[in-house]
Amino acid sequence: MTILYTIILLIVKFLIPEMKKISLDFKLLMKKYYFFIILIVVIFILGVIAFFSKYSRPEETEPAPSVPSMSEFSAWQKIAPGETTEANLKNQFGEPLGEYQENEKEKIIEYSSDFKYYPHQVHVELGIITLIKEKISYEQNINLDLFLTEYGQPSFVAYEENLGNAYPLSVFLENGFGVAAHLADGKVLEIWYFQPTTEAIFMQTIGKEMSLSFVEKF
Repeated sequence: MTILYTIILLIVKFLIPEMKKISLDFKLLMKKYYFFIILIVVIFILGVIAFFSKYSRPEETEPAPSVPSMSEFSAWQKIAPGETTEANLKNQFGEPLGEYQENEKEKIIEYSSDFKYYPHQVHVELGIITLIKEKISYEQNINLDLFLTEYGQPSFVAYEENLGNAYPLSVFLENGFGVAAHLADGKVLEIWYFQPTTEAIFMQTIGKEMSLSFVEKF
């Protein structure tokens, strides 16, 4: 026991001067490189803050395409089917790309869209706008699901020869619009705007050349 006690005393006696020397060297080092050490500490703290803020921030997602409100669907670009005149249309949009007579009563006026050979079409009867067919480009990324979520199921689905069986028109009678979307992926090709009406009147007027089942030819 006495031997062990003696060894401990010798170790302590040896270590104390060495520890004092280390402490003195550390103080000199701190004094000499004080500002440099502070700079390193600040950079380290900022790096830690930036790291945790990056991974704690919620991931940003692309905003979903917006669906126009019900009031906007009743008037495309402030043109209200059943109310706006041909003269008011041209005052707002200027001279069209072209226009032609569809039949004795109906005329079609065309305005440029994102498609070079696929313009917007405005149907006019007796000087009053009756139907607007807005062309939707692929880049607009509008899907039928957006309309189904906002307005529920359509009143019915109809098929037109020009659109083909691949693009049935989902008709929302009470809201006054129809959406032609691809059967496979729901991508919207056209949106039709008209006065809210009944299925019978729609099929007798706007949809007089449409079918409630697949068309035989396109």
